[in-house]
Amino acid sequence: MQYLNGGIIATVIDCHTICTAIADGYLQAGRPVGSGGKIWYATGKLEVNYQAPAAIDKPVTLEARIVERSEKKTLLHCDLISGGRVCASAEVVAVRVPDNW
Repeated sequence: MQYLNGGIIATVIDCHTICTAIADGYLQAGRPVGSGGKIWYATGKLEVNYQAPAAIDKPVTLEARIVERSEKKTLLHCDLISGGRVCASAEVVAVRVPDNW
């Protein structure tokens, strides 16, 4: 059996959490996601803990949640789940960047 490599796992977690922070940024601004001027975040920190292999031929589910937020940073936790088990978990700091970035 083949497994997702760590770089792929980190990439999908990074993408999912940054998009979660962006969506939250819109909601905190009282705007529908994607409306008006763009809201952007970038990765300030990505720490992934690998707990079990994730088979390359099975679906994965990503569950991200906001742990803490401030005006400039959002701390998120994300689990990558496959086959009913957490295969990786991550802590991500998303940093708000200028809207014209």
